[in-house]
Amino acid sequence: MGAKTFRAIYLICRRDFSRAASTTFRCPDARGKFFRPLDESAGIDPGRIAGSYRLDEFKSHAHYVGSGSYGTQAMGGGSVTYATWAGGSTGAAGGSETVPKNIAYPGRIKMI
Repeated sequence: MGAKTFRAIYLICRRDFSRAASTTFRCPDARGKFFRPLDESAGIDPGRIAGSYRLDEFKSHAHYVGSGSYGTQAMGGGSVTYATWAGGSTGAAGGSETVPKNIAYPGRIKMI
């Protein structure tokens, strides 16, 4: 993009995203991604820099799984119906939060 033609956007993007020459600039490719405002010391998503990309993730959790069996057993002059259950856990998997694919973006636009 030309810095002169898109001056307002240039002033925002040049500091955070541009690696191009001073007469042109680029903004991050955000197609198919969510914008996530920068943490700016809030402690929710520390260490992110403007334009950085993060893959999707789901919050750590486990599932309980099990299997059962039942039947009837003859005992003396009658029968007994029984059921048994054996279970376990899948083990925890995931990260610290559920989040879609996102790109860090300044949450505020500074007017110069």
